[in-house]
Amino acid sequence: MKRPTGADRKHLEAAEAWLHLGNHVEAAKEGIAADLSTDPEVLSARWEICVAGKRWDAAFEVASELVATNPKRTKNWLRKSQNLKELKRIREARVNIRLARESNDWAVDDLYELACEAANLDDLEQALACVTAATGKPGFDQLKALALVTDVFEEIQPQIQVL
Repeated sequence: MKRPTGADRKHLEAAEAWLHLGNHVEAAKEGIAADLSTDPEVLSARWEICVAGKRWDAAFEVASELVATNPKRTKNWLRKSQNLKELKRIREARVNIRLARESNDWAVDDLYELACEAANLDDLEQALACVTAATGKPGFDQLKALALVTDVFEEIQPQIQVL
């Protein structure tokens, strides 16, 4: 995969700077070579531009590309789920979280993020499955303690308590 260098790197950095300043219109004007369209940094910037412009269909397509190119990054799965939620495709967003959980041997912090997203989608069964998947892993005690005081997990806190 070709990485951004030279002028392309400068365009990418300029796009990221415009995004940081809250100007997605100017960020979108920064020309990045088409052959860099699968680079994770470029995709991430494209996703940010789409989200800032509330172009949910386009953001979903970019998030799907991010998952396809780097399925071991939790943030990519979360982006895809969040875009599905914006598109009112809640069932698909829930399936996405399940697929994410099942696709990798995630670290505890990743499982917590997936659990939070599942709970935000009102899929408490999946949220509990994510927390349960963390049992026995380094950091589980901290995740459990945090989940027991986090409002979004209130309904499943009794089940979490016994893990």
